[in-house]
Amino acid sequence: MVCHVAVAYATTGLFTASGELEPAPFADLPGGPWPDGPTALKRLGTDLATVRRSYRLLVHQSGPLATLSEELVAEIVPRRLWPVISRMAQDGPEVFARRADRSLETYALTTVAGNKRRTAGPPSIESVRTRAYAFRRLAGIFVELNQTTDTYPELADWTRRSGIAVPKPPAVVRREVRAPRLEVVRTTWADLDRRVRKFLRIDAGDDLFDAVNAMPDYRLVAGGLYFDLRRLVALELFVLLGGRLDAIRRLNKSDLVLDTIGPAPDHRHGAVLLLRPGKTLDENVIRRKPLPQQTTRLLQAWLLYLRRHRSAVYYADARRVNPRPESPDLPADHPLLVARQQTLSRWDTSALRVMFSGQPSKRGRKGGTKALIPRDGGWAPDLPVELRAYVGYTPHEFRRLALQLAERAGAMWDREHPSGAAQTRLEPGMYGSALLDHAPPGNPLRNLYADRHQEDLYELLSGRAIEGIRRLLTGPEGARRRPDRKRLEALAQRLRLVDAEIARLHERAERLAARAAPGSAHMLSAGRDSDDEDPSDRQLLEALVAGQRDGAAQMFEQMDRLRIEQAESGRLLYEQSALYEIRQRVREELDALWHNETRWEIVPDDAPPGAETIDFTLDDILAGADLAPAPSLVAPTLTPIRDWLLVVELAEVAQIDRTTVARYLHGQALPPRRDARPWEPSAIPMDRSLGRSYRRIWIPGVNTEFWRTEAMKLRLAVALSSWPAGPGWTRNGQPTRRCTAPLHLPPGFASGAQPTGHSDVATLLPANGR
Repeated sequence: MVCHVAVAYATTGLFTASGELEPAPFADLPGGPWPDGPTALKRLGTDLATVRRSYRLLVHQSGPLATLSEELVAEIVPRRLWPVISRMAQDGPEVFARRADRSLETYALTTVAGNKRRTAGPPSIESVRTRAYAFRRLAGIFVELNQTTDTYPELADWTRRSGIAVPKPPAVVRREVRAPRLEVVRTTWADLDRRVRKFLRIDAGDDLFDAVNAMPDYRLVAGGLYFDLRRLVALELFVLLGGRLDAIRRLNKSDLVLDTIGPAPDHRHGAVLLLRPGKTLDENVIRRKPLPQQTTRLLQAWLLYLRRHRSAVYYADARRVNPRPESPDLPADHPLLVARQQTLSRWDTSALRVMFSGQPSKRGRKGGTKALIPRDGGWAPDLPVELRAYVGYTPHEFRRLALQLAERAGAMWDREHPSGAAQTRLEPGMYGSALLDHAPPGNPLRNLYADRHQEDLYELLSGRAIEGIRRLLTGPEGARRRPDRKRLEALAQRLRLVDAEIARLHERAERLAARAAPGSAHMLSAGRDSDDEDPSDRQLLEALVAGQRDGAAQMFEQMDRLRIEQAESGRLLYEQSALYEIRQRVREELDALWHNETRWEIVPDDAPPGAETIDFTLDDILAGADLAPAPSLVAPTLTPIRDWLLVVELAEVAQIDRTTVARYLHGQALPPRRDARPWEPSAIPMDRSLGRSYRRIWIPGVNTEFWRTEAMKLRLAVALSSWPAGPGWTRNGQPTRRCTAPLHLPPGFASGAQPTGHSDVATLLPANGR
């Protein structure tokens, strides 16, 4: 940036008091290219941290007259620009401020070239602010030199810093800066982990370190594991640690300490990484970041792979390796993230950025680097669709993700570890600030007296946050969820059945209560004849005995009926009580399934955005409403316009390497399981009529079981709904004759008959994609 502001200053003229524009002091200076600091230091075989340490020692030895070597300064700021720096000092603070303001205004009114994130237009406000900060920094250096030494008489006027304003561009352009969605990060992590384990031939629960230790030397020499394992290590470090790019890049093997005991009250036992956060913190500040056991084993497996690979390459046949390392043993210390296995050079900043955010190929060239996680938006409006896979998230946006996950992990820790009144519960923001090595949120004086600046607290909260982030990244805790509608509907149906049974019991009870009680005749008149006006004593006695007998019979009959009614009433009460208890349990289960998010169903990570949206209510479930899926969850209609794919397209759809597809087309290296094979060696549905560079694969000839997931079918639908975008297939947006040329298939497919296990294209597409 020093070179750019120096050139801008040197090529800017000022208006005089009479209104005339005086020429720029160095108008012939070219606009570029000029070196930047990190690249210049890399050419010299050093870095900024080393230069700072050396300069600090020089200041201690020589005081204000300490200077860096002329070779180093000339590499960072070319000698051609030294007169410009001298002119800045001679101009004094007033002229310096005027010329700097005018150069900033000129820059704000220029048009900068477009890139993958924005179209051509005025510079962003962040770029203008960066240049203004560089001017202020130069002015501050002049003032500091004037105050500490009198060696430079041209700095006599620099007694104060000059005020430099930041002009706003005509249209304030801001790039989208946001963290990637957790579900796509989980999907990427799972895919990398699956590919690493597939290469090592181990299952999900097996130990990576043991698998790398058991690898034969010939597989180490052949390669194939290095890039995926390195991406997995880098992704886990950036998401778990939340460190700045340069802080993680500068990690060494010696920074991994395996056996430590953390501070109270957790006393966490395990490995830690010694991270140097940098930026506003001193370069000697080291923060201990406790690691989960799984991450520790991953780093150990990575270091073991580097050691074994170097030894295997050193002793391998010279015809198979080039170049051979100088020694079979690794040095005592080396970078944790290496750029090259042979030299163990440190992964530089630009390469790390490209690995995360991708880089389209240059014009007229092939290749390019796809982003680790392509963006959902935020690319240039005029960027072609086929290049969006090369636009991803920057490492700093993963730092944002780490902060958000740390706060979620802190809240999760508080839920799972209730402390009562023994300890003060910390707000989730404390976990995020500790992980990112920021100052604690809140009042500074309160943080001071609450001991929130203690190193032990940073380590304690970082350990809890990292452990929780690992669970959110790899476990069910981090998955999206939504209420389990099927279980809710089943419980609602059961609740309706219980309510109907309770209503039936109520009707039975009402009928039982309404049943009329039996009439009771007078005992004396039960057997009396109405014609006998004056019965004899004997008749009266017989009538009395008969009445008593009838009354006793009626009483026993009534008692039997009462016992039956009481038994039936008891059964009704028992059934009613049991049904009320069942209804209460069903209601509690419904309430738990609706309000307790831990009991919601997990939404797959590869589901589209918004799949976790709740498009129904509990009242809808209880009412038995038949709800349709939300419109946002339905994929757009994709109509296939062809029934074949190119080799590179099949590799992208199946998420496998292009060379693997090439071997499949020769009938080689096919998976041992038949359901995982795209075709049999004797039935390869490939058309060669257009030449080797234009081979086409007939999709109905591919084994239907090869399309295992809905995501793969959706990618297939997208590919078949448009013509290939490569050279030779389209011209000015229209398909060429190659696209419509008939397929010439092997004899087994030429007749159009489809072998067993194959289907047409329409049946392969997902239901909502047809």
